[in-house]
Order: sequence, then C-alpha cells, then structure tokens
Amino acid sequence: MSQSYSYHQVHVDDWHKIVPIFSVTPFSMPSLCLFRGQANALDPLKTSLERHAERHGCQPDELPERERVILDHFRLHAHAYLDHPPRHTDRAAWLAILRHHRGPARLLDFSRSFYVAAFFAMNACDASKPEDPAVWVIRKDAIPQRAHLPLRDKPGLIRLEIKRQTPRMLIQHGELLAPTDITHSFEQNLCAELFGQLTPLDHSKPQDVNLANLRDLLPTHPIFKIMLPKALHREALYDLYHMNITPAALFPGLDGAAQTEYIHLRYLDDWTRHILGLVNSSRHLHDISST
Repeated sequence: MSQSYSYHQVHVDDWHKIVPIFSVTPFSMPSLCLFRGQANALDPLKTSLERHAERHGCQPDELPERERVILDHFRLHAHAYLDHPPRHTDRAAWLAILRHHRGPARLLDFSRSFYVAAFFAMNACDASKPEDPAVWVIRKDAIPQRAHLPLRDKPGLIRLEIKRQTPRMLIQHGELLAPTDITHSFEQNLCAELFGQLTPLDHSKPQDVNLANLRDLLPTHPIFKIMLPKALHREALYDLYHMNITPAALFPGLDGAAQTEYIHLRYLDDWTRHILGLVNSSRHLHDISST
C-alpha cells in the first residue's frame, strides 16, 4: 500500500495579520513561493485537461494521444489569429497559449503574488455555499524550471519557462506548472516531485497550524494551504481593490472592466458607493482637464 501525504492548513482570523507576512522583500516568503487561489478549499488541484477528461469519461491512459490531437487541431486554427505564432515544435508555448484562452491543457495557473491568488479565491467564492476559499502555497525551489516539455517522462512537475509571456501573465505575475506524466493526476505528479512517491495528496487529514507559525512552515514544508473564511472577504477585497487588484487590472480590456461590476451584486453598501464615488471623481477630473 502506497504512503499518502498530508499537508498543513493555516487558518486566518484577521486579514491585517496576514498582510505583513506577504510584504515582498528579496528573501521574504512571497519571493520564495508560488500561490494558487481556489474558490472552494475542498477542491483538489486539477488541470482543465484532467477535469474535462473525467467529465467526459476519457481514461487517463488515453490522454497523451488526446493531447496530441488537441494541440495539432489548435495549432492549425490558431495561426489565423496569431501575428507571431511559436515554432510548431514548441509544445510548451502552444500549451501556454491554449491555457491562456481557456482550452483543455495540462497546465495549472499559479502566481508569484499571494494577493493576486487571494483575490482570485475570494472573488470566485460562492457566498451561498458553506465552503470557504483557500490559497495553496508551494515552495518555488521545490519545482524545477524547464523551457521545454518532454514528450514522455516519469511522473513529476515542472515550472514552464515561457519566453514570450502575454500581458495578462505579466500583470498577474503568472507561473505555469506542468505535470510531466498526464496518465497520472496533477496531485500524483506533484507528490512524485515533492516526496518521491506516486500518490495523491491526502485531503482528509490536513494538519492545522496557527498563523503565527506560518513563516516556520516554509523551510520544512514544500506545500501548505491558507484558509480564507468568508468573514474576512469584505475587508480583504476592500484592501485588494485599493491595491488595484481588480478584474479590470488583472484582465486588461473591456472584459475586465465588465467583470469588475459583479462586486456591486456582492456588496451594495458604503464600500461600493465609495468605489463609485472614486469613479465619478476621476470622470469629473477628466471632464475638467478636457475643457
């Protein structure tokens, strides 16, 4: 029977206690870690390829061939929309483009910014359900970086070095993690890389840790999870909006501007009126400067 691996789970009861921990300095925790926000803390780490394969009954051993077909078909049509497409043989670059446009890819999005990951987790959280969101934290030096994705490899995980990042990736401080053997799950590849064993993470027995001990986890634990209870969201999102971490900033263009308006369905109070006031003030200043 294979060994299973659990992880530590950090509970946050005060947003302002966690903010100083993630202030960026060259040797601070943010510079040493990768972060992924998830709207439901109970959800495992899965790629879009893995999720949709399960949904449609595609068996794991079929995925290498299915991925080849997906990439061949996508490359054929994507050339019509790309001014400077990657080389045909650059699988990593093509997978990054496929993932960027929300196609089924083996890549999983992370960020070098805790705040960006926290925003994605809380912003996508369903307030009508009991589950809280969370931010996964993985130590960056535990995952090797490569510029190329091998056709076949033993189970493991790599950080893809994308030479031509999209504006969205740059703004979101994005990193892409890729399992090297897609006949196994992302979490199995993760455990193979971190612990040398092909086994999924054990989500049934996370070890609870106080926020005060968060810094102590990093040297000895390559992965842990930070819980963000709903009671913190209003204050946290207020702070993040004032850091300019909003859909409009993270998704440049009209799509991001439109997505920002969802906040008024979530909070219609002095906060959103304040945001609207800032918008109106800036519009007034623009009108004055234009006269």
